[in-house]
Amino acid sequence: MFRPWHRAIGVLAFIVALGAVGATWLRLTNARDDRDRTESLQRRAVGTLATTTARLSRIRADVASTSELIVATRRERDALQALGKGLADELQRTRRSTSDSNIDAFATGSQANVLARCLAGVSRALNQLSVGDGGALVSLQAVAEPCRAVQVG
Repeated sequence: MFRPWHRAIGVLAFIVALGAVGATWLRLTNARDDRDRTESLQRRAVGTLATTTARLSRIRADVASTSELIVATRRERDALQALGKGLADELQRTRRSTSDSNIDAFATGSQANVLARCLAGVSRALNQLSVGDGGALVSLQAVAEPCRAVQVG
């Protein structure tokens, strides 16, 4: 039959085989756990990427909208500056025409001074408007009284 050392070899072989199976099972379990953690991290990364992509799309839309608004505002500013320059040029022509014409239409010299103050304030306001200075309204308000006091004819 079996000799004792055969039995010992059989038991030893069984223990080695059991150890190999156990080690393999442990490696498989660890590999599954690693795979599960990796898949979980991947799902979180994909979710974060989707959120970031959506935010980026909104930011790009905001940038495009802001760029369009800037362009429109610049066009409006340029148009107002051109209008202000045109008005300033027209005022300058009117001043030359007024100085060239006979000021006898005014009853007294003080009326001419009042008109000059009125025209100077209006000219200042138009110049401020043409260069984008926000003080144009204040300049007009400062000469409102002289301009009302001018009596032509």
